[in-house]
Amino acid sequence: LVGSEMCIRDSYTTAILTTQFQLPFLFILPIAILINGLLSIIVASISLRTIDDYFIICTLGIQVIAFSLMNNWMEVTNGPLGIANIPMLNIGGYIFEDKFPFLLLTLSFTFIIHILISYIVNTSFGYTLRSLSEDELYTASIGKNIYLSKLTVFTLSGMIAAIPGVLYAYYICLLYTSPSPR
Repeated sequence: LVGSEMCIRDSYTTAILTTQFQLPFLFILPIAILINGLLSIIVASISLRTIDDYFIICTLGIQVIAFSLMNNWMEVTNGPLGIANIPMLNIGGYIFEDKFPFLLLTLSFTFIIHILISYIVNTSFGYTLRSLSEDELYTASIGKNIYLSKLTVFTLSGMIAAIPGVLYAYYICLLYTSPSPR
């Protein structure tokens, strides 16, 4: 449930860094990944203390708090009016004006993420996660740190969620929290 909040948070990060600080994409992407990673650690350290339905309720509550913060922090996010005039994506002087090149860029990021996740799945950490999804008690009994594994995968997924968030801001060039534009 927090995934959508993570993407929107990084869309706002992108919008602020491009409109107020005029930073290029290649600087914004790692900054957004790091910010999302740090915030994911905070969210995970709170919500992973719960289990089952309580975990879902906790993450939903965090998402509502984040939405309220973005919707009401007028000085930073411009509230429901949003952040306008986000420049088009520019990488190395190439401006992504058309949808097809942007689609190709998005697909290339998707492919890179797929390779990264495939690699992680085939490591000892991936085997731990697989074991954790099957039987948490067994995983703990063989000496694996359940909390640290969950914290790591939650943080990693938050960092990965930063990428579509950044791309989304460049794609729409306008960010707002209300369901319909002004």
